[in-house]
Amino acid sequence: MKTPCRYPGCRALLDRSGYCERHAKAANASRTDYDRTRRRTDQSLAEAKRIRSSAAWSRVRRIKLTTSPLCEDPHGDHARAGRTATATQVHHIRPAATHPEQTLDLDNLMSVCTRCHARIEQAARREAGGV
Repeated sequence: MKTPCRYPGCRALLDRSGYCERHAKAANASRTDYDRTRRRTDQSLAEAKRIRSSAAWSRVRRIKLTTSPLCEDPHGDHARAGRTATATQVHHIRPAATHPEQTLDLDNLMSVCTRCHARIEQAARREAGGV
């Protein structure tokens, strides 16, 4: 089934969800500009990015994924489907932006698959009043 391009007013039909070739670059550039501006103006986000770029975070992340290699299934989706998923990401239960002192605390981390992490982050953005 074809889906329309996500760019407002575009009538292009795609085999996949997203943007057509004409609008994909503009959409990515817009998101990148938004993220850069937000990090420059919000010091807590800039600090969180600095922490997540550190060697210490890299080591803690590796330890977490080694000790908990499966998705911790925060929504119960995997259990309902009767399957498991490999964890590829590490989620901060209390965000690094607001709780930088807990960034490297293993008790504040959750091993999750990409899909679960996206759902967690989406819910957090909605709760914060974003999209």
